[in-house]
Amino acid sequence: MSVAAAKANLLDAHRKLRAAWERARQHWDDDRARELAKEVIDPIEQRVAAAMKGIDHVAELMARVKRECGQGGEAGL
Repeated sequence: MSVAAAKANLLDAHRKLRAAWERARQHWDDDRARELAKEVIDPIEQRVAAAMKGIDHVAELMARVKRECGQGGEAGL
C-alpha cells in the first residue's frame, strides 16, 4: 500500500467514525456518552492528527530516497 493510500484510508476511517459518533450522540446524551467521548473519541482525534504528521513525514522521506537513489545510483550509500 502506498503512503498516499494509507493516508486516504486513515482519513476515510476517521470520517466514518466521526459520522457514526455524531449519529449516536443525537440519541445518546448521558454521563456514559460523555465519558466515552473523553476517554476514547477525543484521544482518537489526537492520534489521527499525529498519525497524519507521521505519514506526511514518511512520504517526504520516501520522496527524498527516490530522488537521491535515482540521481546517482549508489551515491551517498
